[in-house]
Amino acid sequence: MHASVSSIVYLMQFNRYESHDGRISERDFAESLVVYAGYNSKRRVRMLKRVKKAFKESQVVSYNT
Repeated sequence: MHASVSSIVYLMQFNRYESHDGRISERDFAESLVVYAGYNSKRRVRMLKRVKKAFKESQVVSYNT
């Protein structure tokens, strides 16, 4: 049961950022992970800056069920 609930939550979170082609950017993906990690805002901003630096060119992530 827990696995299905978490899958639904992940899908809902993905759909929050989803563009019309079914994919999201790395930054959006990282943000969706960091939001639920429980980090304070300062640490969250620092982590997202690292993602932006690491992925200068925009790549995309898709959700495969």
